[in-house]
Amino acid sequence: MMKYLHSPKKGGIYLLMLLLPAFVNATTPALRTSEKKTAVQVKPVIIGYVGGFRGLVNTEKIAARKLTHINYAFVNVQHNRAVLTNEKTDTINLRKINELKAINPDLKILISIGGWAWSENFSDAVLTDTSRKAFAASAVEIIRKYKLDGVDIDWEYPGRPGEEGNVYRPEDKQNFTLMFAAIRKELDQLQKETHQYKLLTTAVGGFKGFLETTEMGKAAKYLDYVNLMTYDFYSDKNAGHHTNLYTPQNNPAAHSGDKAVKAYVAAGVPVEKLVMGIAFYGRRFILADSTGTGLGGKIVSQSFGKGYTFTKDSLINKNGFRAYRDESAQAPYLFNAATREFITYDDDWSVQQKCEYVKTHKMGGVMFWEYASDEKEYLLDQINTTLYASYDNPVFSALVLYEGGGHHVDFSKAAKGWLTQLAGEKHFNLTFINNTDSINDDYLKKYQLFIQLDYAPYNWKPAAAEAFERYVNEGHGGWIGFHHATLLGEFDGFPMWNWFHNFMGGIRFVNYIPDFADGKVTIEDKKHPVMKGITSPFIIQKEEWYTYDKSPRPQVHVLASVDENSYVPASDRKMGDHPVVWTNEHYKARNVYIFMGHGPALLDNPAYTQLFKNAIFWAAGK
Repeated sequence: MMKYLHSPKKGGIYLLMLLLPAFVNATTPALRTSEKKTAVQVKPVIIGYVGGFRGLVNTEKIAARKLTHINYAFVNVQHNRAVLTNEKTDTINLRKINELKAINPDLKILISIGGWAWSENFSDAVLTDTSRKAFAASAVEIIRKYKLDGVDIDWEYPGRPGEEGNVYRPEDKQNFTLMFAAIRKELDQLQKETHQYKLLTTAVGGFKGFLETTEMGKAAKYLDYVNLMTYDFYSDKNAGHHTNLYTPQNNPAAHSGDKAVKAYVAAGVPVEKLVMGIAFYGRRFILADSTGTGLGGKIVSQSFGKGYTFTKDSLINKNGFRAYRDESAQAPYLFNAATREFITYDDDWSVQQKCEYVKTHKMGGVMFWEYASDEKEYLLDQINTTLYASYDNPVFSALVLYEGGGHHVDFSKAAKGWLTQLAGEKHFNLTFINNTDSINDDYLKKYQLFIQLDYAPYNWKPAAAEAFERYVNEGHGGWIGFHHATLLGEFDGFPMWNWFHNFMGGIRFVNYIPDFADGKVTIEDKKHPVMKGITSPFIIQKEEWYTYDKSPRPQVHVLASVDENSYVPASDRKMGDHPVVWTNEHYKARNVYIFMGHGPALLDNPAYTQLFKNAIFWAAGK
């Protein structure tokens, strides 16, 4: 999948793909959709490769609701069999990854066999009918044993060189197809046993040479998805893009995602089976000089860049790096003239362009390498926002302002995943932001709902605060606030936001229960739409229950309150009258404040998620 796994024979960087001839698409036909439908969801898929080759995977950091498929990388090929080389850690990883279905029951888990470092034995494994049958049986036995959903083949490459030492032969061209036929036969048998559809997919080179040594048109009939590795498009001579969507103006011979899609369609692969590749990592080059923007400069040395979270937080227009966009290629890049460093990567903007391309051309979806490279999920959020935006005529658009760090980051992460899934099911759009820099009147006009997801009412840009006040005062849209939205007072050197203080009923934050307590929440207005379908009372576990200088009740309409005598363990931090859900009817915007919002476990509480869902559709006027 990616060429930065260290081989047992050698480490370092592999440049083979760059030496392959470019494919000029002047004569390729327009994209077409096949009549045959794959056994998949209607919506575009989001396939994330998760690297188990490093050891134990922290599945708590995987946002299961933001994915449709996880491809577990990698399973090795040894002695003509699919083998879990690190069986002890792989067993733990596969069990924990499978447990993510409790969060997203529709999530599919596949094993990915091969990869750059473990493709050397594919050619031998599928050389004869006997070996192919044994290999197929061994692959399917793994998913049978671990109760998984399918097999992904990442053979780099059939019929041509890959990593140094890989076995390849001309017969690979036909055997590649026959391998899929053998695996599909084994999967069909497993389907009869389990009564569950089993997937077969493959990751393929995003360049024409791969098509010359395979029969992709024939192979495609056995496959559910063909994952295009539309990255690693770089040169060892001149600095260029490694994951560009279109051909750059300054290099018409370069590879691109668009060229790859058109080439595979021309080869007979149905476009709805094609999945666009996205890189969550960058590539770094040291150039010979510091002139211009670096693009096209002579390369002196190269290495793998960091993941996108690091790039966005620490490099983009920081530490001497300047960000550029190649509009012709729809590709971003960075250049540091002082150090002569050039970095090519995917960012929010380029991912948006790729997702729009996928929707326009009715492709199967997107995949990315690799999950751990963007731990703050910047690109995964962009994928979800763009790929599912305007799907089936959305009923409204919501802006979600969330905390990107601090004590509530786990809640924000879980809530974002839950919101993404709900938005997909109920057909509304989401935009996630973690600061107020972009907020102004024109920006807010796009949204019928503003969700303040644990974002405190201070350190807002003045223009953003003023625009938000008008949004609520004039009723341009609805508002839902959570937890931290009532951290009202003087904090971190910032003064009280007086408008927000009044909006929340004139309260001031005083204290909280630092060791947490379970509490019983009683509904006071059972007829209000926000409380529809919720049994009263309901239990909220391990909350830090804020206290204020007074109850907001005189200024707001209380929908629910917590019984302070129900705290477990008991606490002396009480208010006497303690509202926890309310709406302020003195403002034109439909608004609701929900105090509970500290921990991610809330999103597993049916009463809480019903409350959240009700609030969304009521505040949005739907």
